[in-house]
Amino acid sequence: MIDLSLYVDALDDNPFEEIPVDLDTFIGQEYLGDHFVLSPIQRELVECMSQIYTLEDCTRIYGHTEGINHYRRYTKKEIIQMLGKGCSAGTDEVFLADSGKWSKIEDLQSIPNNVVAGSANGDIINQYATESFIEGNDMTYLVEIERGLEMTVTMDHAFYDIGMNRVKLRDLKVGDRIATIAKTTIDDPVRIDDREVKLLGYWIGDGIANNKRIPDAVWSLPDDQLADFLGKLWGTDGRVYPKKSRNTTHWVLEYTTISKELAVGMQRLLTRFGVLASLRSRIPTYVYNGEKRAGQRAYCLTISDKTGVERFAQHINLMDKQPLLDQAVAKYADQKAVTGRYIGDLYFGKIKAIREVMPQPVFTMTATETGNFNQNLVLNGNSGK
Repeated sequence: MIDLSLYVDALDDNPFEEIPVDLDTFIGQEYLGDHFVLSPIQRELVECMSQIYTLEDCTRIYGHTEGINHYRRYTKKEIIQMLGKGCSAGTDEVFLADSGKWSKIEDLQSIPNNVVAGSANGDIINQYATESFIEGNDMTYLVEIERGLEMTVTMDHAFYDIGMNRVKLRDLKVGDRIATIAKTTIDDPVRIDDREVKLLGYWIGDGIANNKRIPDAVWSLPDDQLADFLGKLWGTDGRVYPKKSRNTTHWVLEYTTISKELAVGMQRLLTRFGVLASLRSRIPTYVYNGEKRAGQRAYCLTISDKTGVERFAQHINLMDKQPLLDQAVAKYADQKAVTGRYIGDLYFGKIKAIREVMPQPVFTMTATETGNFNQNLVLNGNSGK
């Protein structure tokens, strides 16, 4: 007769003889060498979904009271439903609130505990987030939003509608409004010599240089020095003028450059003062020897709404163009701001287009406090959650 006792013993309901370690010990120096940094949300999910012990095992290992508490906390019998792995292209950029700089989400994979901006009840809150991580390959779509903003995301990516409800891209359409970021703040500004600030503004505005961009030192400047920099830059190479439209006249603040990097940088820096400027590009034409020719693509940054003009003027002086800016503020003084567009630090921009792009690697991250974060000046719902 064949002895099956070894096989029967293997099916015993209580085969565990080891003492299990907790999650912090497992991901710590002894086992995984502190290579993993989990947000509170991720930590809870890992602990709950890793539980393999029965109630009898827990009480035997931990004792009666602690075992019951452990079992109730970590053993999940209900079905856990995935909320949707909304993700974005790795080249989309996240605002880092400790330095004021922007980083591609794909470059944050090896950098844990980033400080990012999110929103609660319309107010901007700086918070910790996990490093980004790749979710795999998926079909992506370019979402073009009012004021020249855009993102490349999957259909499951979550935005916020005007009622601050999380809405996936698949449930949105052209013409819907979603939350974008009109205000950013930084935690650790770094002051430099005031003369250097002025020189940088003058040089980028009127100096001769290829591939103009925002200098690294500018991103982390305190508000007063940043206002001085932007004032010198806009004051040298920008414009302030009245524009007639049918029977009305409105004032426009405009800055034009052939450097897309500079224009995008200025748009992002202006949000430090609650100003979300519009960004568009155009190819000018000219006539040479009777022949019409196309010029070099230019990027135009404009501020023409009451809220934007007033917030700009509150912080930034435009040197010899200041009298024109004062006229613009006076013109808007008696007008009412458009309601329903600004809520706190957010601006609800209209979706202008949704275009299929291609399958590509997509990335995500998790903000621990607000459940959302600022990416490409758009408020994004947490992903991978």
